[in-house]
Amino acid sequence: MKKLTMITTTALCMAMLTACSTSNGTVTSSEVPSSSETTTEAVAPDENKMVSPSEGQPEFNTQDYEAQLDLIASNYDSLDEKYPYNEEEHPVYFAVMDFNHNGRLEFIITSAQGSGLFSYTQFYEVSEDRSKLVKVENAAFSSEMQDATSDFTLNATNTAHSAVYDCYKKDGEYFYMLQDFTPSGWQEMSLWFSSYCFRDKIKCDTIGGSSVLAETGSKEVKVWLKDSADKLFTDGEQYEKALNAYWEGYEKQKNCEVRWVPFGEKSLFADGLKESLKGFDPNSDKQSELYLDYKAFYEKYYEKDYVFVIQDKQEVYG
Repeated sequence: MKKLTMITTTALCMAMLTACSTSNGTVTSSEVPSSSETTTEAVAPDENKMVSPSEGQPEFNTQDYEAQLDLIASNYDSLDEKYPYNEEEHPVYFAVMDFNHNGRLEFIITSAQGSGLFSYTQFYEVSEDRSKLVKVENAAFSSEMQDATSDFTLNATNTAHSAVYDCYKKDGEYFYMLQDFTPSGWQEMSLWFSSYCFRDKIKCDTIGGSSVLAETGSKEVKVWLKDSADKLFTDGEQYEKALNAYWEGYEKQKNCEVRWVPFGEKSLFADGLKESLKGFDPNSDKQSELYLDYKAFYEKYYEKDYVFVIQDKQEVYG
C-alpha cells in the first residue's frame, strides 16, 4: 500500500503539524486574496463534456473537476500557514481524489514525523455547493488527536509518487485498508492495519496487527500477532486469515491508486493538483503493498541470522 523508504535520523526529526481547523471547521476562499487566476465559483455542469468512466464507476464532469481544483488552489495561503513546507527535512505531501465516489474532490495533506514515523493527516472535501473547502473531521479520535492516522505514505524522498490501496464496498460506502508502521529504534516495531471510510466523517476501525521486540545480545526477535480484540495468534497463517476475515460481507473492489505530490511553493500548487488528479485511478490493476505476512515485512530490518519467535502470552511489548 505504501512505498516504504528507509529514513535517516535527521530526516525523521520533523516538526509537528499545527492544528488545522478554523473556528468553523472550514477553509473558505475568502481567507486568501482574490486572483484572476483562481475562482471560487463552480462552473455550471456541461452535460456534453463527459469522460467515459472506468468500469463500475459513475460518470464525472471534467469541467466541474477543473473548477474544484481551482477552488482548492485558491486556498493555498491558508494551507501554507498550517503546513509550512521544508524541502529537505519536513516532507509534506498532498493528493486529490474522490474516495467516497460522490463527485466532490477530497484534498488530503499528510506528513510522517518523529523517530516513530507518526503520520499526521488532515482531510478536506469540496462542499456540496462547490463554494468552499471543508475540513472533514476524524470520528476515530478526540479533538486533540484527530490528526493522527495510519500511513497514507512514508516516502521521504520529497518527490511525487503513487500509492495503491485495497478497496472494499458495503452498504453503498467505500472502505480502504491502510497499514501503520511505528518503529522505536531497531528493537521495537509494530505494524497495524485499519479500515478507513470517508463519508461525512473519517471513520477508522482497527483490524489487527503485529509487534516485535529484539533484545540486546540475542538473535531472537519476539513476535506478537493480534486481531482487533487483542486475541493472540501463535500461527502466521491463522493471523493472516483473521485479518482477511474482517472483510467478510464486503464486496472487493479494484484497488485505488493515488498520486502524492510534495507540498511546496505556491507557484507549483495548481499544477501539482492537476498531476495528482490525473494520477488518481479508482480501478487500478496494480497491487497494494500491504504486508499481512509479518515475517516478510520485519525481516527487512534484521540480519538473516535473527530468528522470529511468535509469543503465546502478552509480555513486555505488543
